[in-house]
Amino acid sequence: MRQGCRLAVVADQTDTHAVLDAVLSPQGYEVTRLRRYSDLETRHTTADPFDIVVLDADAMPHSTDAESAEKTETPAMRHVVIGTVSINLNPETRLISKPYQMAELLQTIESLLPVRH
Repeated sequence: MRQGCRLAVVADQTDTHAVLDAVLSPQGYEVTRLRRYSDLETRHTTADPFDIVVLDADAMPHSTDAESAEKTETPAMRHVVIGTVSINLNPETRLISKPYQMAELLQTIESLLPVRH
């Protein structure tokens, strides 16, 4: 559990947002819901960056969203991609296949967070 860790959840389905928010928020994560990956460009700032982007691959049905993902990702911004995706994300990206377990998602997010002393 990480208090104050900022997650962007990108999913085009309201149900997916609701479920992920219901699981992640009680764990201490600050969750921001986004409908498209391209929305991340306007919400991600250097002064207040997201720690991790949890991305439902189904939220990227268009090539413009895939291109946005490639342009927006920085080495400091880690991704957890749920589903399959064919874009070039950095080595810090973790892929989770559907169907997945919430415990797997939580463990994957934790594995990407920096160790705090």
